[in-house]
Amino acid sequence: VAVSPSPTDQIKSGVEFQDQLISWASCESDFECATVAVPLDHLNPADQIIEIALIRKAGTENLTPLLINPGGPGASGFDYVRDSYETLGTDQLRSNFQLVGFDPRGVGRSAPVTCTDENVKDQVYYEESGFPLGSDDDFAFSKDVLERFAASCQEKGFDVAFFNTQQSARDMDLIRAALGVEKLDYLGFSYGTELGATYIALFPDRVGKFVLDGAVDPTLSSAQGTVNQVAGFDKAFRSYLKDCLANSACPFTGNVEQSL
Repeated sequence: VAVSPSPTDQIKSGVEFQDQLISWASCESDFECATVAVPLDHLNPADQIIEIALIRKAGTENLTPLLINPGGPGASGFDYVRDSYETLGTDQLRSNFQLVGFDPRGVGRSAPVTCTDENVKDQVYYEESGFPLGSDDDFAFSKDVLERFAASCQEKGFDVAFFNTQQSARDMDLIRAALGVEKLDYLGFSYGTELGATYIALFPDRVGKFVLDGAVDPTLSSAQGTVNQVAGFDKAFRSYLKDCLANSACPFTGNVEQSL
């Protein structure tokens, strides 16, 4: 059986990115996997090439493709479709669409970013500066830790400056072309809604059915988005406590304020 050249080999042989042929192969027990070649920098496509990993359920090749992103940013759409397929959406959705998961650039199987200093990563997530919150010393501590962590993520692999939402949205359009559809159908959760909204802004004439679940407001700064998310978590936890405390089996006691 003749095997098609890899996506990268196709591009290097002179095939345009949008004209590459996608080759699905059996993988992960009852699934099929493939990759699509994309330029590291869509504004300079003659430079470096990376490949984006895709997965779909075996036997769904005749259904309309529906690209899926679970959010994060940094969550694996490949793992999400593989691990959650039987509970992803409804029977009707799975019967009518070819659910295609993908790892966005820098994630999982798609030219993953590798950060080499795990100790600094732990500092970013868990260590407190010891200074008053919001003070100059507190900001200086955070800035130093974040800069060292970012530097540790640039020691191996591709230039991480190109791992961003706009480049990923452009990757999605090449996935659309490789799947052979004129308009992209898409399901995105959380950060996946920002990715979907970016695609809509870049390619409005190529938008099919889009569902953006748990929409992120792209007009907010990352700092304000974090504040809003913390407030949302607090509200959700308080709602949980209120419901739990009304149940005799609840592990908490007292009222909501006492249980926080």
